[in-house]
Amino acid sequence: MHVPCSFLRAGRVSFVPRVAPYNSDRGVRSQVNFSHYSEAPIRFAADLVNTGPLDRESFEDLETVADLRAFLAGSGFLDVDDPEALTEDDLEAFRRLRTQLADVFLASDERTAARSVNQILDECRSVPHLTDHDDAPLHLHYAAPEAAPAQKAGAASAMGLALVLVEDGLKRFGVCASDDCIDVFVDTSKNSCRRFCSDKCSNRTAVAAHRARERSKTQ
Repeated sequence: MHVPCSFLRAGRVSFVPRVAPYNSDRGVRSQVNFSHYSEAPIRFAADLVNTGPLDRESFEDLETVADLRAFLAGSGFLDVDDPEALTEDDLEAFRRLRTQLADVFLASDERTAARSVNQILDECRSVPHLTDHDDAPLHLHYAAPEAAPAQKAGAASAMGLALVLVEDGLKRFGVCASDDCIDVFVDTSKNSCRRFCSDKCSNRTAVAAHRARERSKTQ
């Protein structure tokens, strides 16, 4: 089973993403300042995309409903009341959401990315509302309580990506530069200079380049 590099870094986070304050100065687009909560839906979006092939042929990590249960449990992002109640329809819904989220990461321009985000929000019937359920502090939910799991995940992750797009643009969305990895990521570095999905891929590429240079010296 393919394990996304970004998924290996993900900690367990609750489904209570909070929206960071909007920066009205569009001229300043140099650094994403995520809180622990606002980063959660963004991380989930990338991890979900990375369960399947961007070329639609390489691999498939969500082959069965059991795979979906394991992914959701491992992500810690979306609490499903009864994981055993997930069905083939839920599996197909998450696969569709994955494709839609991938379209955001692979968009050629901001308008295209925005259309993809808006489509997700529309199909997920996003209904932002404040709640303090279970004695938690007041926070935002992005879908109705009765919404299906994929709708809840889609509404929250699309809102997270929307905030990145509004604040810093498409330059924050990337695909790993490693020759043998196609994982996507959101670049939260200060100077938007990230090229790899993880330190693992970055280090492996650097080692390979060093070895290639050393071999060229002996030829």
